[in-house]
Amino acid sequence: TREPTVFSELALLHASSPDLVAAYLGAMSETEALLLAPHPGRLPWSAALGERFGAGSVAPLARWLERAASFARLPGSDGDRRLLATVLDLLDLLGEATNSPDLARAAVAVLQACRGQKLPRGQDPRPAALAALLRSPAAALPLVSALSREPTSAWAWDLTPRLAALAAPPAAAPPGAPPGAPPAPPAPPAPPRLLTRPKKGTFRRPDFWNPGAITPPRTLTGAPLAGDDLDDLGAILASSDGARITALRQVLEPGSLAAFGWDLLQAWLRADAPPQHKWVLTSLGFTGDDRTARRLVALIGRWPADGGHQRSVRGLDVLVTLDSDVALMALDHLAATTTFRGLQGEARARFAAVAARRGISVEQLADRIVPHVVPATAVARLLEAQAARLERSMASLRTWSPPEFRRYLVDHPLLGPLARRLVWGTYPSPGQLAEVFLVAADGTCR
Repeated sequence: TREPTVFSELALLHASSPDLVAAYLGAMSETEALLLAPHPGRLPWSAALGERFGAGSVAPLARWLERAASFARLPGSDGDRRLLATVLDLLDLLGEATNSPDLARAAVAVLQACRGQKLPRGQDPRPAALAALLRSPAAALPLVSALSREPTSAWAWDLTPRLAALAAPPAAAPPGAPPGAPPAPPAPPAPPRLLTRPKKGTFRRPDFWNPGAITPPRTLTGAPLAGDDLDDLGAILASSDGARITALRQVLEPGSLAAFGWDLLQAWLRADAPPQHKWVLTSLGFTGDDRTARRLVALIGRWPADGGHQRSVRGLDVLVTLDSDVALMALDHLAATTTFRGLQGEARARFAAVAARRGISVEQLADRIVPHVVPATAVARLLEAQAARLERSMASLRTWSPPEFRRYLVDHPLLGPLARRLVWGTYPSPGQLAEVFLVAADGTCR
């Protein structure tokens, strides 16, 4: 009728058959699928649909997941993270489904949507999507095999041989074998090259490049990288091409890639950090993780004492490129505590640039990157740093809007106790104190 569609979860749950729901969800556009995404106050229709139709819900849920996969391309606001969590929840809900063409198409859509993205652990749907494809090898093989020919879908190169082995029919017994003899083992397929080496030049192994002494990264299916693929990895890292290095996460397990990058950094440092191979350090911005940031900040703080100011500055750039809350906290910590004035100025300038890029002040960025959960051994150090930050805020007469005060101080699990120790005031206009109040244990202000 060309009239605006009204989406109703209740209508989905009262449909007469899962086939009707599958047809309805499968015909949706991405925008229409977005309207059915869960948000606070919305009925969790996907779980209810699974309870109602049981195994019959696989097709309709997978059809919607295929449309919802585009959520993985969205930026990192709270709402977008909720949509990405929806993709993870659906993959978990479909975790027992096998041999499902619908689920195979949905999992491929998720992997394609996540290409080249750097997603935090616990929010990355790719491992669950890969597991879904391995549970439906016959349905997944033609889809993945077709994508393996595309240079932007490198993950498919790794997966195609394994799917082919899983989808192959049982081998027959050798000719002339007695009845009941075990089948002949199939010949192993020749492994494809996982990585595409940069076109210009060849990779000249530095003296410190010794893969035998460093645990290699693993592919997303758990196999260690070896042979020519390791040299291809070195060529990609040495290219300093951020997009190409980020794309490694399509085929390599992020944690093992980060560990490999850190071990390579240690080898570079033991070789006196030859400057022509500074790519070893700069590539950590694309291969590293939060653990990388925590370890790197200690080195950045020490290098200037050994004449390594420029190396420290490149380390700051690594933290900026990582762009996680942990990395930015490390950058803020250096800006506030380092005794090397040159490094302090560089750290402050980079932290301010990140804040400007996000359209907020330096103080607001510092509020937003305080973690909600930290290891018990790090709590005291974190609280000491945050208490010092609040003291600086008081000295500068900083103010917060009521929503920010509530979200980033009162309701914060680590900063809330600090907020309850202070006397606060309300300022209708700058410098005009209207009233003072305390924050009670239940979070109320009085």
